[in-house]
Amino acid sequence: MFNIDCADNSNNFQSLRYLKNYAESKEADTQISKRVLIVDDDDILRDFLDQALNSINVEVMSASNANDALELLTNERVGLVITDIQMPGMDGWELATIIKKTYPETPVILMTGMQMDQVEKKMKNNHIDFILYKPFSIKQLEATVTNYLTKVEQRRIL
Repeated sequence: MFNIDCADNSNNFQSLRYLKNYAESKEADTQISKRVLIVDDDDILRDFLDQALNSINVEVMSASNANDALELLTNERVGLVITDIQMPGMDGWELATIIKKTYPETPVILMTGMQMDQVEKKMKNNHIDFILYKPFSIKQLEATVTNYLTKVEQRRIL
């Protein structure tokens, strides 16, 4: 048999509540670091990327345009954004700029079928983390995403 001091009891409940909240926030951070937002106006490519990333246990959210992506980001946190450069309305460059201003810790990867020299000229003035040139392989996609999500996870731990 053991005694519980009533005075200690409220402190114990507060400590337990704190630990529970802390554990839940760490779990949420871990989920975020495995969540990727795909932005592309091409439904087939979005579905392909979704399937490829799901196969490596990455949670995928998707948007068909930049405005929908920004709306999603106001309600959901993600560990990484992958966006096409050329889309109707707001393009990937502008979307990336807004994301980096609003969520500076979120890596942004641009996908493009454009020529490397065209992209690199514009990249110098932007805060892009990486460019995936189309066509890219599933292995290249998986390696790139894994690399950036690992960096997000390491920053979270520190």
